[in-house]
Amino acid sequence: MTKFKKINFLLFSVLFLKCVFADSFELGSNYSVCFTPDENCTQLILDAIESSVSDIKIQAYSFTSRSIENALSSAKERGVKVQVILDKSILSNPGNAAEFFVKHHIPVWIDYHVGIAHNKVMILDEVRVITGSFNFTRAAQMRNAENLLIIDDGNLAKKYLNNWQRRQDVSEVYSFVPDEKITVPPAVKHMDFFEWSRQMIKWFSAAF
Repeated sequence: MTKFKKINFLLFSVLFLKCVFADSFELGSNYSVCFTPDENCTQLILDAIESSVSDIKIQAYSFTSRSIENALSSAKERGVKVQVILDKSILSNPGNAAEFFVKHHIPVWIDYHVGIAHNKVMILDEVRVITGSFNFTRAAQMRNAENLLIIDDGNLAKKYLNNWQRRQDVSEVYSFVPDEKITVPPAVKHMDFFEWSRQMIKWFSAAF
């Protein structure tokens, strides 16, 4: 085989492999990009959540942005199905996102079966994907140099949905049981000390 034919063969092979293995975007697909700290990526996420109409699936490593949490809670209240997979490290902090979501009736799964569940992904209405290095945190917006990519493409969203489902299948449902508030019964007016003591013993027996 001559040198010229070898080059042509290699070029043909590269193009063939690209056609076989490379995916392409749907006709009419579009995207938005954002970079922090100079641009407001959080607002782009909030706008996307607000415009969602059916469901939002999330994978997150860190989640401390109260504005994004509140937007997801509002979406849930208006009938959007919100589901969240989180990394186990989130549980180390009291008042974390997992607790917030469960309190607002948003189901949460913890991905224990990998070293780090490091995804930063939202899939909205099965056609829009939000991804990039941007954690859903205030630090990602205010202090870090991050990137955010929003892509409207059904084929791409389907691949992310399939991966979300695979991670959910091996994750564990998170259940948060808040501490019950314990109220000591007050001393009733005209109740003598011995009667009040008896009521306290009765209350302790019931509480513990």
